[in-house]
Amino acid sequence: MSDSKPQNVLVLGSTGPLGVLIVKELLLRDIQTTLFVRNPSKLPSDITQNPKITVIEGTLESAPTTLHATLSNYTTIISTLGPVGLQRSKETPITDFFTVLLHAISALPTKPRVFHSSTGSVTDPSDKFTFIMWLSVLVIKLLAPGARNEILSTAKVFVEHGNDIDWTLFRLGVLSDEKEGEVDANGEKKVAHAGYIADEKWQLMTPRSQIARWVVKQATEGKVEWNKKMPALAGI
Repeated sequence: MSDSKPQNVLVLGSTGPLGVLIVKELLLRDIQTTLFVRNPSKLPSDITQNPKITVIEGTLESAPTTLHATLSNYTTIISTLGPVGLQRSKETPITDFFTVLLHAISALPTKPRVFHSSTGSVTDPSDKFTFIMWLSVLVIKLLAPGARNEILSTAKVFVEHGNDIDWTLFRLGVLSDEKEGEVDANGEKKVAHAGYIADEKWQLMTPRSQIARWVVKQATEGKVEWNKKMPALAGI
């Protein structure tokens, strides 16, 4: 990513609870933000009316024609796209979308960084065993095998097709809401801990607002310690 290029962040999944918080964090930093959404009417009015917001309407299937022509405009892409619903077909729309997207990004002379949300179903060699995560993954495996397979196949796409792209898969456990006014020991708004499953600071629950702050901080401040890695985020 060129340091002289004005920041313009593309957000995928901006109508969900976490996506909305990510967009609001970007706007707090006065960053130009583009939202690729299927249904713009689901976006809060305080977001759509902000002059820093651009909305592109489209679907995962239409992305090659509605989105890909604009990829060179972005310095960063943040995605919270994930499988929806317990009962799914064998189709993998998100995996297919990222396969094509990463190929298109690879062809660009200046490539945006990519941050994508994942889950503990995706493992890392630095993870340690913890019963609560093992049980959580087992429940998903039994109740939503199609969704789990999509999560795994999407992670595989990044590993196999993202060699020349700066990407980060941030893995999430159970999402929660942050208590009003919570701050850290320095009086600052809390930012999620990034590490690995069952490290000394890891826990299953993570407030969405802490995740949003971590992702935006990484995406907009040139942080590189998690490039091509899969940190597990945890609340503090």
